[in-house]
Amino acid sequence: MTWIRHLKLYEAASEVVKAEGGMVEVLVHPQHRGVKIDLNLALSDHIKGIDETLQLYLFSTGWIIPVIESGDDRGLSLALDLLERIVDLRSMTQSDGSHGMVWDDHAVCERLCVLVELISHNKKSAFISFDLANKIAEEIEVLKLFIDNLLRNEKWKNNNHRLFHLLASFVYADSKMLADEKSAIKDEIESFVSSIFDKETGFSLEQSISYCSFDLAIIKNINGTLTSLLSPLDTDLKSLEFNLNSHVGAISFPDGTLPASGDTPLGLKLTEYQKKFVPVSANIFEHWERLSRIGYYRGCSSGKNIHFLMLTHNVESPHGHTSPLHTDFWVKDFGSLLVDVGGP
Repeated sequence: MTWIRHLKLYEAASEVVKAEGGMVEVLVHPQHRGVKIDLNLALSDHIKGIDETLQLYLFSTGWIIPVIESGDDRGLSLALDLLERIVDLRSMTQSDGSHGMVWDDHAVCERLCVLVELISHNKKSAFISFDLANKIAEEIEVLKLFIDNLLRNEKWKNNNHRLFHLLASFVYADSKMLADEKSAIKDEIESFVSSIFDKETGFSLEQSISYCSFDLAIIKNINGTLTSLLSPLDTDLKSLEFNLNSHVGAISFPDGTLPASGDTPLGLKLTEYQKKFVPVSANIFEHWERLSRIGYYRGCSSGKNIHFLMLTHNVESPHGHTSPLHTDFWVKDFGSLLVDVGGP
């Protein structure tokens, strides 16, 4: 489960699932508030009252992994009860308007991986009832069919979510010992990484500067999982990361702030680590030239008192950004003067 980043943030002593009267509270993500569920009501009755982000993590079911690792029998019993209620939501379809985030693609991919992990744990020490084990096995097959449909959907062609879809399919194939399918999916992952990143600059082609580091972090986590399954990516991630850091440094303004393109928040600054990669002045222009090949036009006035970034690319982005002619103007001793974020 190493690809699910937030699982590393749970504290060993934290109560992930706890009961209070007829309520159960689940810490679905260690950096968010808990979700309270009345066990006397059907889970479907709660869905519309739960924040969508919390729903996503609830239905991803990753929170059950730290419960298993904690050795808390009471917490595990509550977690399995809630898990069964989630699995029983299978009858809720996307078209009936009541599904919430049950069928969110990210939640589905994580849920499949978690359920495969649970079956693996259960083979070593049976802690799941026979009935629930059968329900989980059926749910895994349903989720796999759902993900197969996602992979056929062109909507996700250039979207980082495609990595989740492919990895979940790989985990399924690994659990079923389908060697040929695993090999084919790994090839697809490597091909996708090549298509979503520009190797020379390390930049993601999803338009947002924030997405560059975000996408690379996803790929590194996914490679960690693939490596643990003895199928590491044949991709030079170290070179990609170096090129990314040096070109992010080159595109930044003199005060260390980054242009606010796409989903990038205004005022975002280089980290202390990223500052180490800022090219020397003599090499800045060659970095800007490489960035211009993928639609980032970075420049400055002759006196270097005014800096700018403009974007021209858009159609390859699946996120609904309106980035063509996105513009940032930065002025010495003032900062950002004009920002047209072009975001969603």
